[in-house]
Formats: sequence, structure tokens, C-alpha cells
Amino acid sequence: MKNGKKKTIFVQDILNEDDDESELTFLGGSVENEIKISEVVDEKSEKEAINILEKAFKTKETYMYTFLIQDYFADETDQLEIDNPKMENYLNDIIPEFTEAYDERRKKAWLDELRKIITKAEAMATGESPDRF
Repeated sequence: MKNGKKKTIFVQDILNEDDDESELTFLGGSVENEIKISEVVDEKSEKEAINILEKAFKTKETYMYTFLIQDYFADETDQLEIDNPKMENYLNDIIPEFTEAYDERRKKAWLDELRKIITKAEAMATGESPDRF
């Protein structure tokens, strides 16, 4: 477990978003033997994805950086798909078209929209409802 403790359960069922569960949950027959994936998996992949997007605000070559963002979300999100499939789906649905639409003349508006995307992704990473954004 992320808290450093060990917990062994006999998994009887696994719930996911298809079962209206907010995250992957392993059921062991009782509430005490229920483990949510967030209790086990580190959020490193979520932080990494957000950090990649955040760096767009710091680079002087925003246009060139859009290609790095595209490459990252095309090739480097396998762990994010496991850790937080909703966040991964959201970002991989929106990022390709969003980065393609970059226009240096509208850089400020593009960065403002990127901030909204990051805010929604952060909400997904923390389990907050992203629908309020």
C-alpha cells in the first residue's frame, strides 16, 4: 500500500467505471477487504502528465514545445492509462487537436485554454469532479 502497510486480500471481484465506480476497486468480500487502486498506485504518472503541460508556460519556444506535448501523449501515457484511465482518455482526446491548433499570434489565448485543460486534469487526478470546470 502507498501508506507503507501490507494488506493481503482474496480478490472476489474487481469494479471499474463500467460498474459506476470512480476508480478501480478490488473487492475481498467485506468493506475491510476493499482496496481502491489509489491506495496502491502512486500518482506519479498523473503528476508527470500535468508537469509536461505546465512546462509550456515556461518555454520560450512554445510552438516547438507543442510537438513535445504531442509526442508525450502519443507515446508515453501507458502508465497513466492504468493509474487514471479517465484522465488519460480526456487528455488523449483533447491534446492532439489542441496542439495542432497552436497559432503563435494567439499564444496567450492558447495558454489560457491550456490552463483550463490542466485544471480539469488536476481535478481528475485528485478525484474531484471535473464537470465543474
